[in-house]
Amino acid sequence: MVTLRGERDRQVRVLMDPGSQRSYVKKDMARCMNYAPIEEELIHGLFGGETTKPRHHFRYKIRLRSLDNKYACCFEALDEEDIC
Repeated sequence: MVTLRGERDRQVRVLMDPGSQRSYVKKDMARCMNYAPIEEELIHGLFGGETTKPRHHFRYKIRLRSLDNKYACCFEALDEEDIC
């Protein structure tokens, strides 16, 4: 659990994988946090064991911090409908 920073902070569950090539945020969470897209990309995705056709994704700047406020970071993430 971490605190996702935005207009209103929100506690969320995250999976941080430093070996991953890209980071993702659920589309509904990006909307809920009122994040403004930085840019749009056309990419292939791999979720649930299936490679998808190329799709447009928005890139967002994500800010989060630990619940005890001892750690904080910023990174960019692409939006995705479902993350499994």
